[in-house]
Amino acid sequence: MENFGPYRLLERIASGGMGEIYRAKRLGAAGFEKVVALKMVLPEHARDAEFVQALIDEAKLASRLTHGNIAQILDLVQVGEDWAEVLEFVDGIDLFRLERTLEQHERRLGVDEAVHIGKEILIGLDYVHRATDDGGTPLGLVHCDVAPANVMINKGGEVKLLDFGTAVGHSRTLGQRAPGGKIRYRAPEQVRGDEFDPRSDLYSVGVVLWELLAGERIYESMSLEAIVEAARTADVPPIAGIRPELPEGLVRVLKRALQADPRYRYPHAAAFLRALEDLPVGRDPARSRHVLSEIVGALRADDGGSNQPLNAVTVAEEESHSLEDVLDREL
Repeated sequence: MENFGPYRLLERIASGGMGEIYRAKRLGAAGFEKVVALKMVLPEHARDAEFVQALIDEAKLASRLTHGNIAQILDLVQVGEDWAEVLEFVDGIDLFRLERTLEQHERRLGVDEAVHIGKEILIGLDYVHRATDDGGTPLGLVHCDVAPANVMINKGGEVKLLDFGTAVGHSRTLGQRAPGGKIRYRAPEQVRGDEFDPRSDLYSVGVVLWELLAGERIYESMSLEAIVEAARTADVPPIAGIRPELPEGLVRVLKRALQADPRYRYPHAAAFLRALEDLPVGRDPARSRHVLSEIVGALRADDGGSNQPLNAVTVAEEESHSLEDVLDREL
């Protein structure tokens, strides 16, 4: 096996235009080992001073964030001219894959589980939005890319928010640069190129929750031009028309989160979270974690050990229940 500094590369699990991601082990004294994800920058980018500086900025920013609902950046390593970020290895599946799998099986996630996931994302974002520097000065962070591919459920049913590569804050000219993120999940002000703030992340959470409840991808089968226009104006189909059995209170909460004008959304993540907590759904987090854990385990077993990207990692599992069995039992 090849080594990169103190890390032993085990297998490549993803690749893209910016780099490759490996499952790796941190080797320490007395046989110490820890599995991590190593995000190695492609050589052409590692020689680009501007790219490397952006990588360093991201790592420094994200390293300040230590929370159970956030996948950690553990280290930044340089070996010669090569660079790599060391990330927490989240052993599970992302929401995008979960949604697609349920759709293929003509199922929808339970309302309790969908609301639970929304709450967990908001708990993580509340921490992010309130983060400060060492002197207690607010960093003013906005994630800018809250989307199903950046939310993972690990094998314990825990929810983790990933990827702060497009995050901005006061030290990264908040609201003064083109926001990153996927068009379907961006707030209207981001799509228009206007100034934005943490309420934009809350809009994105609203879209993610809408998809979990609707059991379908927002703006599905639309052209890119139509998606951009719908995102610019927050033209989101009413959830009650898709799932009429939803509690009226949940419909109202979602409607407020998806307001086109940020002034009419929830003012901060804690307010959005409290609104969900006041509903008669999603009140048993232990059960929701169990259900999600069962589904993740069944999906992993169903894959039979095939390698998937970091945000859809799958490992063979000793599990006697088929995916259909688990869905029948849990959903």
